[in-house]
Amino acid sequence: MYKLSIYSRPDSNIFGGLQRNINELFDDFMSGFDISSTSRNTSSWTKMDTKETKGEYTVCIKLPRVNEKDIKINVVSNNLNIAAERKQEEKDESESCVCREIFYGTMKRSLALPEDADSDNTKAQYKDGMLKIIIPKLKISDKVEEISIGS
Repeated sequence: MYKLSIYSRPDSNIFGGLQRNINELFDDFMSGFDISSTSRNTSSWTKMDTKETKGEYTVCIKLPRVNEKDIKINVVSNNLNIAAERKQEEKDESESCVCREIFYGTMKRSLALPEDADSDNTKAQYKDGMLKIIIPKLKISDKVEEISIGS
């Protein structure tokens, strides 16, 4: 399983370079299959956007022609895991395929969640081929408390 970390750093974009890394991951994965390079890039059907607001993180993944029941999402050891399968339609024996560029198969992604992610209250929605995962942020106090040393 591949892990992509989302780091929470002040003064930087926590998602910088994420899309490039994901594209490379899927290019590497698909290089083992005997298909043309024009159809090898699975990221063409699994585009992902990640956003951060003051109160939450949002991950949106484009999953066209995937049934909702074929999408699995879970959080294990603070890693958000997403898997989806696009199933091939029933084959009509009377027709033969001249060209096949549509990818069928399984897609998996794993994102390391930042420390302030509230994975217990994460919600997901799937509509019109778009998966949206909303991860609320925990309220972390900046309050400084003095601790006295006891004897």
